[in-house]
Amino acid sequence: MIKPELINFADPKTLVSLFSSLSFVFLLSKQQIAAILARDHNKCQFPFPHNCKGKKNIHHINGVNGDKRDCPENLITVCRQANWRHIHNGDKNDYVDVLKQIARKNTETASEEGWAFPE
Repeated sequence: MIKPELINFADPKTLVSLFSSLSFVFLLSKQQIAAILARDHNKCQFPFPHNCKGKKNIHHINGVNGDKRDCPENLITVCRQANWRHIHNGDKNDYVDVLKQIARKNTETASEEGWAFPE
């Protein structure tokens, strides 16, 4: 296990090495991840044709900086195939509006059924 106190976050080479050695980085709490998976019924929400397989990821639709925060309307469940092959290695801008609409609708529907996103 990597000890956070041993990581030199000021060194870009260290960060590149760290992030390339991990398959994911937790920016959300386990409770938040579980809530988004539950809201999305643990299914990939990527609506375009793709070979859906692999572990599900919680994707930040607009990234994580500035107004691109950890709110339900900016988070969506997608499979690894969609996340890496289409969203990150494709033209992400082609998908942002559609993914935001899906996340918004899923949040509204789940909220009406008593779902809540943990802080």
